[in-house]
Amino acid sequence: MGKKRRNIQKGDDDQFNLDKFDDHTAIKNDHLASTTSTNNNNNNNSGGGGMSRAAKKRAKKRAKNSSAVTATTTADVSNKESARSSDAENKSILKQQSESQKMQLPLDSDDDDDGDTVAIQLKEPQVLAIKPDKIKKKKKKKKEKSNETQLVSAKHDEAKMEDDNNMDEIDDDNDNDDNFNIMNNNDHDIEPELEELLSTLTPMQILLLDGKDATTTTVAESNESNDNEKEEAAMPEAEGAINPKHVIGDITTELRARILLSSLLSPSGVTVNEFYQQYWGKRPLLAALDDINENDDDDDNDNEQPSMKMSAEAATESSNHITRLDGFLNRTIIDEMIRKNKLRYGLDLNVTRYTDSMGNGLRHRITLDPPPKKKKRRSKNSISVGGDDDDEEEELEYIVANPNDVWSNVDTSQCTVRLLRPHEHNDNIHSLLSVLESEFGCMVGSNAYLTPLNSQGFAPHYDDVDVFILQLEGYKRWRVYAPFNKRETLPRESSRDYTEKEMEDNMAGEEMDVVLGPGDVLYLPRGWIHQAETVSRPSGAPKMDGVKDDHSLHLTVSAMQNWCWADFLEMLMPEALESAATSDKSTSLREGLPKNFVNYMGTMHQLDDDDGETLPEGLKQASAALKSGSTAN
Repeated sequence: MGKKRRNIQKGDDDQFNLDKFDDHTAIKNDHLASTTSTNNNNNNNSGGGGMSRAAKKRAKKRAKNSSAVTATTTADVSNKESARSSDAENKSILKQQSESQKMQLPLDSDDDDDGDTVAIQLKEPQVLAIKPDKIKKKKKKKKEKSNETQLVSAKHDEAKMEDDNNMDEIDDDNDNDDNFNIMNNNDHDIEPELEELLSTLTPMQILLLDGKDATTTTVAESNESNDNEKEEAAMPEAEGAINPKHVIGDITTELRARILLSSLLSPSGVTVNEFYQQYWGKRPLLAALDDINENDDDDDNDNEQPSMKMSAEAATESSNHITRLDGFLNRTIIDEMIRKNKLRYGLDLNVTRYTDSMGNGLRHRITLDPPPKKKKRRSKNSISVGGDDDDEEEELEYIVANPNDVWSNVDTSQCTVRLLRPHEHNDNIHSLLSVLESEFGCMVGSNAYLTPLNSQGFAPHYDDVDVFILQLEGYKRWRVYAPFNKRETLPRESSRDYTEKEMEDNMAGEEMDVVLGPGDVLYLPRGWIHQAETVSRPSGAPKMDGVKDDHSLHLTVSAMQNWCWADFLEMLMPEALESAATSDKSTSLREGLPKNFVNYMGTMHQLDDDDGETLPEGLKQASAALKSGSTAN
């Protein structure tokens, strides 16, 4: 009896050992339930016939308790599995709903139904049959959380779409702001409105050099300047205009070069494109604010300042034009340049005058530069043997200019000072040339000329460069003539000095006779003959305080020197010929010339319809001699 009871207790212990249950496997739960039921049946069967009533009661009680524990355990395990499955399904539902929202896209069609959408239908998730109270509470919480997540996600997507729309609107506003497009279809073309706006700036402002001396201003001037800047910043916003100073700093070098050229030409009203099409290399162009060349001879009040007759707006415009080229050179800067850099006669500067030095009524140019000294020095590759001087070579030593002598010739002898390559000693001019090189695509140089009143420094001549004459100070009369013939059009070398008689004999008529004042610019193509002399301020020109007119100072900016097709081919053809002559693929250029080719090749052997009547007279005689010689033989 006791033995059987021990067997039942052992089976019960095995049966109710919950440590052997796997809470994560439903299959084991079912197996556990079936195993428990089988063990109970076996125990009941084994203890049926030989048990006492008390033993049967205890066995039934134990079996009843074991069934309750098994059911509770199975339910707990099932609850845990159901909760985990529910969590997984809830996550899957959220993921599928999120993907469904993302994949609901508006139809991209021209139909009238604006609300049509394309959606991907997802299968409904299956729900577990067992839903204990705890699971319901958890699912309710998870559902509420899922709804909150979806709401937050929807708000986030809506906010993101609104931000994107706002960014698009901002981009559209930036694109349409002021209706300005910096670039046109061509690489370096500018919208005419923008070119016109930025060309109102001075060259120094375009080069970003106008603020260099800001540190030398006083506190009062600084405060006044700040107030002016605030007013300038407020005015465009109030009037809907644009301050060009705020734009010029953000453009590329190529556009800056184009704007710089446009600024130089702006008084003429000619755009850069029109300049290249109609004037570049073809004919002169005058860029002046007012026509000061038409003097009113009937005006008896020549001493009255014209600025008093002007309106305030016209006076401001004239003042801005006269000072628009300030900042490059003046007499003080030239004097400092001569003293500081020890400029040399004939190499860095010239002192000249166009005058009748012979007293015969014919003017010509004279140069007051002291000649350079010849100095012997030993050759670098020579070896001195016994004091032999045969290996010595001569070099020229240029005389350093004395500033006092230079200005004495200018003030007392009415001479002109020409500075050669002033950009080597002046950063502002160097910046000007550097930017213009980006526009022209070639080397750009400069000279400067200071001429006293009623004087002329050079004889009539033409240059081998295109020049832009920037009048900085004073007034100068320019007489410009077209090339004498086709051969001297667009020359590759500068001309000699023409005499006044040659000008009278060959001149078909003056092309231009103008007076340049401060702020004016004159463009001359190469080959156009010119001469200039300093004159007094014309009656039509306004008198401005602080503006000197007792001398003329202009800066000549030159371009296109040795920059034509002939120069290009001269460099290209020798290299191409050398390459072809040394080719390893062909020997045609290395073959010998034909036998007696001089007897049948050349112009003298040319056969024309007129039997050589168009040949030069010398070739006709040579051809006739050859024919008679061949006939005699």
